[in-house]
Amino acid sequence: HLGDADGALNIASGVTTVRDVGNDPDKLQDYKQRYDAGSAIGPHVLRFGFIEGRGDKAASSVVTAETPEEARRAVEYFAERKYEGVKIYNSVRPELVPIIAQQAHAHGLRVSGHIPVRMLAHEAVTAGYDGIEHVNMLFLNFFATHETDTRDITRFTLVGDKAPDLDLASRPVQEFFALLKQKQTVVDPTLVAFESLYVAEPGKVVPGLEGIVARLPPNSARLALLGGLPLTGKRERYRAAWQHILSMVKALHDAEVTLVTGTDDLAGLMLHHELALFSRAGIPNAAILRMATLGAARSLGLADRVGSIAKGQRADLVVVDGDPLSRIEDTARVLFTLRAGVLFDAAAVCRTLSLRPVAAGR
Repeated sequence: HLGDADGALNIASGVTTVRDVGNDPDKLQDYKQRYDAGSAIGPHVLRFGFIEGRGDKAASSVVTAETPEEARRAVEYFAERKYEGVKIYNSVRPELVPIIAQQAHAHGLRVSGHIPVRMLAHEAVTAGYDGIEHVNMLFLNFFATHETDTRDITRFTLVGDKAPDLDLASRPVQEFFALLKQKQTVVDPTLVAFESLYVAEPGKVVPGLEGIVARLPPNSARLALLGGLPLTGKRERYRAAWQHILSMVKALHDAEVTLVTGTDDLAGLMLHHELALFSRAGIPNAAILRMATLGAARSLGLADRVGSIAKGQRADLVVVDGDPLSRIEDTARVLFTLRAGVLFDAAAVCRTLSLRPVAAGR
C-alpha cells in the first residue's frame, strides 16, 4: 500500500520491485509513472486492483461489486488499465469469487486477497485464488465458520485464542497444505503485520525491532511503543499463538508451499525484519533470500526479467555490507541500490527521509 515516502524508503532498503495490492488507482498510477520516469525515487510497481463489496463493514474502495455483472466490470476496470492482478477483500460475496477469478484469468491477471466473510481459505483456493494474503487467513480456515464475521478484530483474536492448539501435523492441516501445493497457491504471510498484535507490550519495543526503531525520526519511533491486541489475562496465550504462527510458516515451507516475503508495514525497512522472522521460524537463509528475489519473480511470472543476476536481466541490484547467508539481518546493511541501471547511495537517500543510515549504528 504505497504512500508518499515509500518510494524512497524502498530504494534506501534495497527494494527494487514492489507489488501493491490495495491503493487508490489514480494515486498508484501517479507513483508508478513518476518512479518509471525518474522524477521521483521509487521501485518498479506491480499493481493489483482492490475489489470490495458494499455494506456497513466494507472497506472504502473505488471499485466495488455486489452482483455478477459488477464483478465482471470490476475486473475489466483493472484489465483496461493493464494491472497485473486483482485483490479480493473482506466483504466480497463468496459466490462472486469464481466469477472474478475466471474473468481475471481470462485477461492474464492473477487473483489474491483476504478470504471474504462467509468463506474459508480452502474454498477460495478452489474457486480460483492464486495467492492468499496474511497468515491469519490460513488459521481461520480451521477456526472460522461460514457464520463467523471475520471483518472485525475477530480475525485476529480468534487466532490468538486458538492457534496454540492447532496440530500442524494433523490430517486436516496437511490436506490443506497439499491443496495449496497442488494449486501452486502463493502465500504471503506478512508476519511483521502480526507480531506486534500478539507480543507487543505498551511502552516497549518489540524484541528484534530495536535496530529499526533507532533509525527512525522521533515521531515515527514513538509508534513502535504502541499497538497490540487487548491482552488482559491472555498475554502468555497470545505469545504462544505467535510462536505457532512462526511454526505454521516453517510447516508451509516444509510442505513445499510457495511463500513470498511481503510486509503490509513500514516500507523497505520492515522487509528486512520479515526476512529475519522467516529465519527465526527455522527456514534456511538461502531459501529466504531466494523467496525474496527469484521466488518472488517466479510467483508473478517475471523470472525472465528480474530476480536473478544474469545477462539480459534488468539491472536491479542491491549491494550490502555483510553476509546474509550467515546472518539474515545483514540484508538491512544496504550500501547501494541499482534500479534499472540507476545507482542510488542508500545513506544519501536515508538522509532525505530523516532516517539514520544503517551503517551509522554499527
